[in-house]
Amino acid sequence: MGRRSQRLAGVAAVAAVVSGAVAYTANVWLLARRYDGLDKMPREAPVSAAPQHLQGMVFWFLAGATASAVAIYLVVVGPRAAARRALALPRRLWGLLTGAGDRWQVWALYGAGAALLVDVHHARR
Repeated sequence: MGRRSQRLAGVAAVAAVVSGAVAYTANVWLLARRYDGLDKMPREAPVSAAPQHLQGMVFWFLAGATASAVAIYLVVVGPRAAARRALALPRRLWGLLTGAGDRWQVWALYGAGAALLVDVHHARR
């Protein structure tokens, strides 16, 4: 493993630990302070507790994974390049939607897949 790979593995480990700690703390805060326990918690709350333990776990996993990915991206490309690319994102997305080759079909399939997941989740209620 090269130096860069070791550094990135360390950054990934730290980001995972920090995001896990933040998710745990936020979960406990939401349950204890915001909803004042299980009795007053709405069904759609992003809390990992009975009866929606799985829903809360998935929410906090995705939130932590997204935060970790952003942190690692910032380390890999640097803050300036990340800001420049973030500012260019709307233009790139518009290019995908206005016929930038065949890539728009792939993005349409991703969107359909995400919509199907949301629909299945809401249909279970």
